[in-house]
Amino acid sequence: MKYVSVVIDNNTDHTDSLYTYLCEDDTVKVGDKVFVPFAKGNRIREAYVFQVADTLPEEIKGVKTIAGIDPDISLGEEAVATCVWMKRQYLCRYIDAVKCFTPAGSSSKRGKVRTPYKEAVGEASGAKSLTDEQKAAIETILPHLRDREHKVFLIHGVTSSGKTEIYMQVIEECIAGGRTAVMLVPEISLTPQTIDRFIGRFGSERIAVLHSKLSRGERYDEWMRIRRGGVKIVIGARSAVFAPLTDIGVIVLDEEHETTYKSDMTPKYDAAEVAVRRAKKNRAVVLLGSATPSLVSAYKAEQGEYQRI
Repeated sequence: MKYVSVVIDNNTDHTDSLYTYLCEDDTVKVGDKVFVPFAKGNRIREAYVFQVADTLPEEIKGVKTIAGIDPDISLGEEAVATCVWMKRQYLCRYIDAVKCFTPAGSSSKRGKVRTPYKEAVGEASGAKSLTDEQKAAIETILPHLRDREHKVFLIHGVTSSGKTEIYMQVIEECIAGGRTAVMLVPEISLTPQTIDRFIGRFGSERIAVLHSKLSRGERYDEWMRIRRGGVKIVIGARSAVFAPLTDIGVIVLDEEHETTYKSDMTPKYDAAEVAVRRAKKNRAVVLLGSATPSLVSAYKAEQGEYQRI
């Protein structure tokens, strides 16, 4: 028997806090989606576990018992920690942050898996020969990746200087080490050609795609594929930074200066900041690539917070 503190899926400031429930299932863990009786009418609501304890610091009268656990949806401890950070950083509600990590849509009633880009075959290609500058960049990054040392690199290179090949070879090394990778691109750059290039190099089975142009059903099925552990690389626009990957080794933001990495909807967040936060928790490297770095990234590189390549 456990005591759990949960965030209720209720879109109001009045319930933006943690509620304590009793759970008779000892397997419950941080990040689980549960169903709880809520308020005076005990209407069953969805909720997410943020804390689990064996005992309470002080007795609470009339503690209710959770009604069940969703076996398919669980965020994980790192995602929950990021939600807590987002609430503090962006002044959003807990549930607004949680919704970034949860899948849109629902499973197909017919049991059919909806796969975006299922017709894409990609152009089979191996690693390309590198320039001296590309080799130096990769040799700078890889020791941190292999040692699981969190580090943020600003890759400053003019257009067509070969930044994408650097990303791909670092990602290749990452998944060879048994870890996972996130490749973020601005919405305007998320073209079939970009996806074909990655599928050609890594294969479609190891890649998932997440962005707002997918249908809700496609996004749900891609989220579930990632959650089940078969996917090694997630490609997408800013929302893909919340992909339910475990043991992330590298997060890439190509064209990091683009304003589309900043959300102007609730919750308002900066995908670059979220990427750095998640990477720190996973002891991963972050690659910020641009021909024209943002003022923030350039300043942080100048101050030594990021390493410029």
